[in-house]
Amino acid sequence: MLVICVAVAVFGLACDGAAVEHERHRKVIVVGGNSAYPPYEYLDRDGKPAGFAVDLTLAIAEVMGFDVRIILGSSWTGMRDALERGEVDILQGISYSEERDRTLDFSPPHSFVSHSIFAHRHAKPVHSIDELQGKSVILLGRGIMHDLFTQAGSAINPVPAATVAEALQVLSTGQHDYAVLATLPARHTISDLGLSDVEITARSIDTKKYCYAVKEGNRAVMDLFVEGMATLKKTGKYRELQDK
Repeated sequence: MLVICVAVAVFGLACDGAAVEHERHRKVIVVGGNSAYPPYEYLDRDGKPAGFAVDLTLAIAEVMGFDVRIILGSSWTGMRDALERGEVDILQGISYSEERDRTLDFSPPHSFVSHSIFAHRHAKPVHSIDELQGKSVILLGRGIMHDLFTQAGSAINPVPAATVAEALQVLSTGQHDYAVLATLPARHTISDLGLSDVEITARSIDTKKYCYAVKEGNRAVMDLFVEGMATLKKTGKYRELQDK
C-alpha cells in the first residue's frame, strides 16, 4: 500500500508569524483509493498516484485550502475496510447504491462508470446478466457488482478478486468463463497486460454514479469536497481535468 503526502503550498512575498502558524495547523484529510482502477485512479510507472480522481482530489484540496494524504490500496476490500475503521477520511471513487447509502454519505457524482460482461474467448457469448444465472462469475471484491449480486441473493455464484487485474488474469486462464467489471478499468488493464484470451461479450450492461464517500455523518469532510467540486466546475478546472 503506497502512501503519498501532498502539500498545497501558499506563496506570498512575506509571511508573518500568524500565517506560518496557520500553515502548521492546516487540516490534513486522508483520502483512500484504488491502486489499479485506471483511468480513474492508479499507480503510474513511477509508483505515484495518478488518474482523474487523484487530479480532482488535489485540485479540490488546493482550491479549498487543506492538505491531503492519498492512500491507494492494493485491494478494494482493504480500502472499504479502512474507511469503516476510520483509517481514511474519505474515498475518492466509489459507486453509489441505496444499500451503501445506509452507512455512507455520498457526494454528487464526479463520473459515471459503466460495467460490462467479459468472457474467456472460448466461452459461449452472453448478452445479459440473466444469462449468467447459475454460473460462477468473477467480480471485484466488495465492488458494486459484487455488492449488488450478493445482496439480491442472485443465482450467480460470485468469485471475488482483489483487483480488476487479478479478475482478468483469472478469467484469461479459463478457470471461469465470465467476469462483470467496470468497462474502462478492465479495457485499460487488458491492454496493459496484453491479455489476448479475454474479450467483451456484453457492453455497458449497467452504469453507476461514481462519487466521493465518507462514513455516515462526517459532513465536515464531505462538505469541503462538495464545495470544492462546485468551485472547480465554475472556474472550468473540472472540465479541464475531465478532458485530460
